[in-house]
Amino acid sequence: MENMRNKNFVYSFVIIAWLIIITTLFFEIGNFIKNGYPYDLIHYIVISLDFVFAFIYFLLNKDVIIKSKKVFILITLFFTVIADTGLVLIGSKYNDLFVISFIYAQVFLLFFICYGFINLDKVNKLVVLLSIILSIVLVIIVVMVYLFKINLPIVYIVSSIYGILFIANIVLSIIYMKKDPINRIFIIGLILYFLCDLCIAVGNFFPSALLAQLIWVFYLPGEVLITTFYLINQ
Repeated sequence: MENMRNKNFVYSFVIIAWLIIITTLFFEIGNFIKNGYPYDLIHYIVISLDFVFAFIYFLLNKDVIIKSKKVFILITLFFTVIADTGLVLIGSKYNDLFVISFIYAQVFLLFFICYGFINLDKVNKLVVLLSIILSIVLVIIVVMVYLFKINLPIVYIVSSIYGILFIANIVLSIIYMKKDPINRIFIIGLILYFLCDLCIAVGNFFPSALLAQLIWVFYLPGEVLITTFYLINQ
């Protein structure tokens, strides 16, 4: 009975999320509805829906989620909602602050991968290695800002840290999680996330309507795939 309830819960989420995504992207990319249609708000609803379903599922299956270390994914989704609340609803005034939430999201994804799929000795070595890399990046940034007087916005500093963590998560997930077909759902979701961020980075230097649309084409399915992986009991 419990397994049937969980399956129905997962099916419900997948159907609702993909229906909203496909319908929204169809109208948005086709530009069928104009005049201030609130696409960003619909994007935010999908992102919030991921967290709501994940949190309800946690309440129904606490022991399984905690044992499988997927609670780290739940925390990741929470920080993602916080970040998107600021970026989508509040606006650009506090962008730097909300981008930091994405760093926390990547940190907890790193915890999930490390403590869920890598033995403790290797985890400790990876944490040390990442700490060294991040420290070097921060030193380089400080030198650029204070020694060479380069005007470097804080968002570039935050983005550098975020990018290192993100690439580490993708590499580690491919190395340690690729054998199980279900885990590939998570990996594909991460890669779509990365493609979204790549579009954002390129768009900052070469703005285009196509890149603006591709951001959501990659981001929303990536978020849903990661949430779907979270909802599947192994």
